[in-house]
Amino acid sequence: MNNYKKLETRIKSLEQKKKKKEENIKKEQNEIKEYNKELKELYAMKDEIEKVNNKLNSFFLNDSPTSNEVEEEYDNYES
Repeated sequence: MNNYKKLETRIKSLEQKKKKKEENIKKEQNEIKEYNKELKELYAMKDEIEKVNNKLNSFFLNDSPTSNEVEEEYDNYES
């Protein structure tokens, strides 16, 4: 009978440890989901920034004004 009690106690202890581990795993999985969500948002922002950067680069490469044109625009702006 004494061994039976020890066995029951050991089983309960292991079940509690298992439950605690499962709770920790669930908590960590939720945290990972949040990190993944944030990463997804950041990558989307990065892609949008790269698109804008590429558009700006192509605009300035294709339509780069000469220094005289810039000065003329500036003079027109001042008047």
